[in-house]
Amino acid sequence: MPHSRLIVVTVPEGQTQTRLRERFEAAGVAASRLELHGLLPLAQYEALHSQVDLALDPFPCNGATTTVDTLWQGVPVLALAGDSFRSRNSLSILTCAGLPELIADNEAAYLEIACRFAADPSSLDRLRRDLTARVAASPLRDEAGFVAELAALLRGVASPVG
Repeated sequence: MPHSRLIVVTVPEGQTQTRLRERFEAAGVAASRLELHGLLPLAQYEALHSQVDLALDPFPCNGATTTVDTLWQGVPVLALAGDSFRSRNSLSILTCAGLPELIADNEAAYLEIACRFAADPSSLDRLRRDLTARVAASPLRDEAGFVAELAALLRGVASPVG
């Protein structure tokens, strides 16, 4: 998408940011379309979400807390489901949140979904409008239910056998 921008957080300043910029430029992405940040204070990190239309989950190491934080901030997260624990965190989170349309099972699908949202901002806006409410109503925010199920399991393990 020629007019899109990419914001990346927690990229160490200095040589790491320089090398990343060079790799993007070699791939045809102008430096002006790339915004790199080191580690940010929480308030500044959260404020960046207002500039993001769609978060692109990293691969092969998906987000976990970051994915939940991003959804809670009202920003959809597009994830590529891999075949190991480290590449399936966001799959679990998005499934729990009832957002299967944000899960790609291969790189071509990941690109297709991202481009579809970029080409149809109204579809993305509709998704964003109720995203926080959807997450709030999902098992991700059912702390009481989780604790009750965990307590029941622990009681079952602690019960004498026979």
